[in-house]
Amino acid sequence: MITRTLGWIAIVLAVIILLVFAAIRLADMTQNPPPIDAFGVRYVQHRWVALLHMVPGLLFLTLAPLQFVARIRQRRIGLHRGLGRMLAICAAISGLFALAMGVASIRVFVGLFTALSDLGVEEVFGASFWLGFSVNLLVAEVWINHTRVAGQSADRAS
Repeated sequence: MITRTLGWIAIVLAVIILLVFAAIRLADMTQNPPPIDAFGVRYVQHRWVALLHMVPGLLFLTLAPLQFVARIRQRRIGLHRGLGRMLAICAAISGLFALAMGVASIRVFVGLFTALSDLGVEEVFGASFWLGFSVNLLVAEVWINHTRVAGQSADRAS
């Protein structure tokens, strides 16, 4: 029960962080003059690319947790499957513009690295990107292996 609660807390925090940073970037995109930081200017210079990445990504990361709600899966299988199809499309579109789903983690690492060093965002972004991706991949693997019911893999294979 504690791991389930911690899992949901992590999901909710990741979505909140994502929404905050998305709101900041969307606000930056409407400013005149545009933001002065080199990283934020890219969002303004390439609005459509940024929106094609951000909007499906926001939809995916805010709606995807619903796929884990057992009540929806059990009582509304049509909704569950339809949402799954829509999420697959959103993930594919957003995935064209991002290699990892660890957006919130990347932001956390960027914040930590810039706060704890004299380095700028552009200097720490590469390491933050790979750490965010790796941490999310590791957590997903641990979660899948921890929550897998014994014999479940064999049942699906048959």
